[in-house]
Amino acid sequence: MTFIDVHPSEPLILTGHQKYVCIWKAVQWQDHRPENAKGFDDTMDFVVKFIPRRNLILTGDSSGKINVRTRNLELVHKFTAHGGRVRSLAVHPSQRYVLSSSDDHLIKLWDWDNDWTCTQEFRRHTSPVTQVAFNPKDTNTFASVSGPNIKVLRLSFPMSFLWSRAGA
Repeated sequence: MTFIDVHPSEPLILTGHQKYVCIWKAVQWQDHRPENAKGFDDTMDFVVKFIPRRNLILTGDSSGKINVRTRNLELVHKFTAHGGRVRSLAVHPSQRYVLSSSDDHLIKLWDWDNDWTCTQEFRRHTSPVTQVAFNPKDTNTFASVSGPNIKVLRLSFPMSFLWSRAGA
């Protein structure tokens, strides 16, 4: 498996690997069985994420597209999000937003209630952005990883960052 997400309130695990997306149901945590699986011919390397409040899942692919799917993995909406592979997705815990990051060095904020419109771009990285995550204590901020660098950014100020650290 390349990517994984765990549903916060149901015994479900979402996995993505190469051309496949699978939802696993844990009857007991020792006994997992596929609830739904689907292969796709046109893309690779699926980043996967549940949107529990909408009963949907997201997949990001190597062509820069984000796919919105039902729990049966049926396509609801598809859009070009980035000019490179989608590396990470983060669902805001209480608002209608999703962050995406990519090989194109960008982080984008998407509004699902506004037909998946990109409401902001964060252009503070000089290499592929491999991970994004909302801060659980202050959901107006998020962390990002690009190479050895970690940056903490605020949703309301896309051109500045709160904190930056270069790792070893």
